[in-house]
Amino acid sequence: VKAGNRTGWVSADYLNVNSSGNVDNAPAIGSATTTARLNLRSGAGTNHSIITTLAKGQKVELLKKQGGWYQ
Repeated sequence: VKAGNRTGWVSADYLNVNSSGNVDNAPAIGSATTTARLNLRSGAGTNHSIITTLAKGQKVELLKKQGGWYQ
């Protein structure tokens, strides 16, 4: 996901995905809002390092999905 100027991975379990689709032909596959305080990680899994922590209710852009994780 892209949150501000940071890009990383978050678990899909803690996202409320908006079904509106692309806005202005952006490269993102959609957008979402976090449903809990969430770690933004360097890869798709809890074994990857934490880049930062996102606040509950933060809006993020979805770039791609891998398993139960979004970048």
